[in-house]
Amino acid sequence: MLKARNWNAVGVQASYIIVEGLTLEGNRAEITLQQAQAEANNLANPVTSGNGIGITPPQENPNQRPAHVVIRGNEVRDFPGGGIYASGADYLTIERNRVYRNAWYAPYANSGISIYQPWNSDNSTATKMIIRENVAYENYNFIPFYYSDPDPAKRRVTDGNGIIIDDFRNTQRGSGLGIYPGRALIENNIVFDNGGRGINVFSSNRVDVINNTSWLNARHPDIASEIAVTDADDVQVLNTILFARPDKLASQISRATNVAFSFNLVFGGTGFAAGSGQSNLTGDPRWWCNFTSGNSFGVWSLSPCRGMAPARAVRSGIP
Repeated sequence: MLKARNWNAVGVQASYIIVEGLTLEGNRAEITLQQAQAEANNLANPVTSGNGIGITPPQENPNQRPAHVVIRGNEVRDFPGGGIYASGADYLTIERNRVYRNAWYAPYANSGISIYQPWNSDNSTATKMIIRENVAYENYNFIPFYYSDPDPAKRRVTDGNGIIIDDFRNTQRGSGLGIYPGRALIENNIVFDNGGRGINVFSSNRVDVINNTSWLNARHPDIASEIAVTDADDVQVLNTILFARPDKLASQISRATNVAFSFNLVFGGTGFAAGSGQSNLTGDPRWWCNFTSGNSFGVWSLSPCRGMAPARAVRSGIP
């Protein structure tokens, strides 16, 4: 096990890299909420903002952007900043990781797993960003996002998601990378008990969200839904279980076009937006889970989840 309290326990700033089989632990347990609140305006403190695995261009050569990176089979826990994140990269696969109790104390609006402002290395429109077969839980933002308002008193919590696809349009903070032409695939993940959404698609196009389980997320009072699609285009959410808190939305679509939620099972919540989707069911998924001792999750034989979606071969690394 590697314990860290610097900016990144593992930093990837090159191409054709695989990071596999590591156990990484941050210093979240050594920080109090009061200490983090006192550092809420400090963007240069790795003690309260350190991350697990970061995939970024090197600061000394920002045009040397990483591509073809695989993050596989790692346990990433207890980092005050993000769990696994990427920015300015292309061709990423983040799979079979367990990512939990991250993003508590940084003012950066971190999440469990995030891909932000990708780099278009080759103009391909194929699926180049893959997040699959991960388990992400108890990621939460206690500290408001520094850039949400110039006035500290008006800042708010915006993230703490299990998984987020963020600004693939590259419109924020003066990015010159342009709209990303590739597709992103979020598949076969289990996301639960996060402060933000289970899955968040924000300011991004061409995203496929397939065969996921999103369960009792949106714990933070400022977060409204299990799965959100905002400022986006060409997004489909298929064959996914959305188990919402009774006072939150199961799904939310805002300022987005060509969005379809289809063949999903929805339970609980105050509302469900399907966009142009079809064939969604409402009902108790009738599942069982034991993440504490057995790391297991499944559905009973009478669950309405069985047989509800079109046949599609999938593989799951979740027992």
